[in-house]
Amino acid sequence: MAEQQTPMAGADTQRRAEAVSLLGLALQALLAGFLFLMHRRTGSEAALVEVAHAGAGVILWFALWMLSRQRRLVALEALEAEQLRRERQAAGLAGSSIFETQEEQFYLARRRLGWMTRWLMPFFTLVLAASMLSAGLLVRDWPLLPNLRADFWGQVRDADVGAGFVLGGAFVAFLLSRYASGLARIQTWQHLRAGASYLFSDALVLAALAVGLGLAHFEMPVPERALAVVIRLLMLLLGFELIVNLVLGFYRPRLAGEVPQPAFDSRFLALFSETASIARSIAEAINYQFGFDVSKTWFYKLMERSIAPLLYFGAFCLIGITSLVVVDSGEEAVIERWGRPVHDRPLTAGLKLKYPWPIEGVQRFDVRRARRLTLGFVDAPAENERAPGDRSPPLILWTNLEHGVSEEADLLVATPRGEGETGGGRGGAEDPRGRSVPVSILRAVAEIEYHVEDMYDYGYRHRDAHTLLRSVAQRELVRYAASVDQGTFLSGGRAEAARLIRERIQARAQALRLGVRVTLVTFTGVHPAQEVAEAYQAVVGAEQDREASKQEAQRQRTEALTRAVGDTRLAVELAAAVRRAEELSQARPVDSVALAEAERKRDELMTRASGQVAQILAGAHAERARRINQAKGNVDEYRMQLVSYRAAPTYYAWTKYFETLKEGLPKARRYLVACETEGRRLLLILNTEEQERLRFR
Repeated sequence: MAEQQTPMAGADTQRRAEAVSLLGLALQALLAGFLFLMHRRTGSEAALVEVAHAGAGVILWFALWMLSRQRRLVALEALEAEQLRRERQAAGLAGSSIFETQEEQFYLARRRLGWMTRWLMPFFTLVLAASMLSAGLLVRDWPLLPNLRADFWGQVRDADVGAGFVLGGAFVAFLLSRYASGLARIQTWQHLRAGASYLFSDALVLAALAVGLGLAHFEMPVPERALAVVIRLLMLLLGFELIVNLVLGFYRPRLAGEVPQPAFDSRFLALFSETASIARSIAEAINYQFGFDVSKTWFYKLMERSIAPLLYFGAFCLIGITSLVVVDSGEEAVIERWGRPVHDRPLTAGLKLKYPWPIEGVQRFDVRRARRLTLGFVDAPAENERAPGDRSPPLILWTNLEHGVSEEADLLVATPRGEGETGGGRGGAEDPRGRSVPVSILRAVAEIEYHVEDMYDYGYRHRDAHTLLRSVAQRELVRYAASVDQGTFLSGGRAEAARLIRERIQARAQALRLGVRVTLVTFTGVHPAQEVAEAYQAVVGAEQDREASKQEAQRQRTEALTRAVGDTRLAVELAAAVRRAEELSQARPVDSVALAEAERKRDELMTRASGQVAQILAGAHAERARRINQAKGNVDEYRMQLVSYRAAPTYYAWTKYFETLKEGLPKARRYLVACETEGRRLLLILNTEEQERLRFR
C-alpha cells in the first residue's frame, strides 16, 4: 500500500480536510437548491441546467468527505500503533517478529482505505460520470444545439434581482474553491483538488449566469440561453473525461510512495482553477499518467526552448494573413475598423491590404448570386420522404396533411358574392348558421429571388435585411390576398398576382432602403387548407358535373337544331323570325308592312333550311300540290257529270243510285225487280244453294 511507504499526516491535519469536504458538500447542496429557487423566480433555463451541474458536485464532495474521513481514521490508527510500538520498546519487546506480524493484522483502517481507493472511488467516478451524461442529455427537452431565438425559450423575469443573488453565490463558491485549491497544493490534501476545481467551475458558471441575467434585463436574452447550452455541453465533456480517466487509471504505472488521485479529479477543470501554473498542471498530468518525469526528457526540454519562438512566429503569420484581403470576382467587400465601415465605396475584386484583426475586419457580399426566400411556411420546408431508388418526380398533393412540405401559413381571401363553400371547416365560406361569410382561407407558397444592389444599405442600415425583406414580402402577400377573391387567386390570376406583389415589394424595399432588387416572384402552390379537402373536392366535383351537364345540353341543342334546320345559327335566326312574325300578327293594330317583311324573311330563311324543317316543308308543298290537283280533277269530273245529267237526267239519277248502293253495300246482295209492285204481294223464293239461278216472281 502507498500509505505504508508514505509518512502519514497527523489526525489534526486530516480533520481539516474532512471539515473542508463537509463544508464543500454543504455549499454544493445549498448552491443546487439556491439555483432551483432562482429558476422558479426568474424562469432562467441556464439556472435550471446549472442545478444539475451543481447537484452532481454533491456526489463528488461526498466521496471526498468519505476519503478524508478514512484517512483521518488511518492517521489515528497509525498514532495508536506508534504508541503501542513505544510501549513495547519500553518493555523490551521491540525486536519480536511475532508482535510485528500481529500488528499488521490490526491495521483495519489502512486496509479499508486501500479498498476504498481501489473500488469505491472508481464506483463514485462511474456514478458521477453517469449523472453528468444523463443530466447533459436529459435535463431539458430542447436539442443540444438549439436555435437561440426559437419560441420554446421562456421569458426571464426579475433578471436584475436574480443577477445580484447569483453573483453573491458565485463569490462564496469562489472563496471556498480558492481555499480548497490552496490546501490541495500540499501532498497530504492533494485529493481536495478535485472538489476545488469543480467548485471553481460552479463559481465561473454562476458569474456567467449573473452576466447573462443582467443582459436579459436589458432585453438581450441570447447570452443567457447560450450559457444553458454551454453548461449542457460542459457536463457531457466532463462525463466523457471521467470515463477516460477511469479507464486510463487501470493501465497507469504505479510509483513507489505515490498517493493515488481519484479518477474524478478533472484535469480539464484544473486548467481553469490553477491558471497561474497551466504548464505545470499539464506536466503533472502527463507525469501522473505515464508514471515518470516527462519534464526531464530531451523532447520536453526542446519544446520548452522552442515553444516561445514558434508561438511568436505563428502569431506573426496570423497577423500577416489577417492583413490581406482577397476579393473574388462577383464579390464586393467592406473593410470595418472597430465595427465601422472605413470606405464610402465597397472594394471590388482583387488583393487588398488592411490593418490586422481585430483592428479591422472584412465583410463580403456576393452581389452576383441570386438570393432566395420562401413565403407561406410556418417553418423551413421539409424534404419528401421517398423510397430508396425511387427516381420518379415527387408527388405533392395539397389534399394530404403530409404532402412533402412543412406546415403552411393561412391567408384570408375574399369570397365571391353569392358563392359559398360547403362543410363550414377552416376553409369553408359558411358560418355555423349556414350563411355565406365574406372570407375564405387559402394557403400559398411563393418563391422570391433578389440581388443585392447597395451593400451599405443591405449590410449596415438594417440589422438583418434578409429577415426584414421576408417580413415585407409576407405583408404584401397578405395584403394582396385580402384584396382578391379566391376564384381569381386559385385560377388564372397568379401571373398578375406575382407581378403586382413583386412591384409592391420592390417599392417598399426602396422606401426602407434595403439595397435589394427583386427580380422574380413565383407561386409554387396555391390551394385551400387540407382540412377542407373533401368538401372542396365535393364542390369541385359538383361544378364539373354542372359543366358536364351544360356541355351535354349544348350538345343535344346543337344536335337537335342541326337535325331540324341543318345549321345552328340558321336555326336561331329562323326561330327569331318565326317569333317576330307571330308577334306582329297578334299585335293590334296590325302593321301590314312589317308583317309582310317579317313573313318574307321567315319564308326566305325556311327556303335555306335543311334537315327536318326542309322535309316538312317539302312534304307540305307536295301535299298542297296533290290537293290542288285533286280539286281540279273533282271540278272537271263535276263538269262532265253535269253534261251527262243534262243529256239524260233519269238515267243519270239511276246510275248514281246504283253506284251509291255498290259503294255503300259492297258485300250485300242486291235484287232488281223489273215489274210493278204497287198493290201486289211479292213472293220471293230464294235458293241459297243455287245462287246463280235466282228467279224473281
